[in-house]
Amino acid sequence: MDNKPKQAIFLCLEGGEAVGKSNQIKLLEKRFEENNLSCLKTREPGGVKASEEIRNLIFSNNIASITELLLFSASRHENIKQVIIPNFEKYDVILVDRFLLSTLVYQGILGNIPIEEIIYLHEKFNFNLYPDLTIILDDSIERVMGRIQRRRDGLKNRMDDFKPETHEKILQSFRNPTPLYRGKMEIIDGSNKSLMEVHENIVEIINNYFNMNITENKS
Repeated sequence: MDNKPKQAIFLCLEGGEAVGKSNQIKLLEKRFEENNLSCLKTREPGGVKASEEIRNLIFSNNIASITELLLFSASRHENIKQVIIPNFEKYDVILVDRFLLSTLVYQGILGNIPIEEIIYLHEKFNFNLYPDLTIILDDSIERVMGRIQRRRDGLKNRMDDFKPETHEKILQSFRNPTPLYRGKMEIIDGSNKSLMEVHENIVEIINNYFNMNITENKS
């Protein structure tokens, strides 16, 4: 089966803190490359110089939810305009670590900003762009808190310092996101699974959803 799409598959990984997104994105990027699929990886906030500077500003300061929303939206605009849209015809896969759904959870549900206002902002200023598929990684609060406690100081951000009940609310919000989110979503419960078991679940979902045949790792 020819896996080559006519234009890039826009794929997003989402989830709360310490659910394993970074490791899964690395594994997935390698898996695509082993199957001769070119993969462009980006993240939010971030992706380009201006957006990375906004990322540092967000994660190193205690700021109001509305300020966070506007900064995240500005960062996303630059990432979409400079990275995502220009590369739709150059790559087979564009893989993003977080996108709009994180904003709906963190600034919307957690920060008490009306979801309708966040959606409006996205429609008006961020091209109303949604990933073709958003894969949400879920895990137990016990495993999440254990990973956060084991993180080195240099890998932490201020979100890691949330109380356990806040992390639990984030996890629950990703499990039951707003029906106003227009993108296709799939949730993987990793609470009783290994790193590689979750990875294989992700690949299976991608193969089924996009009618692809991404084979097992060769290494």
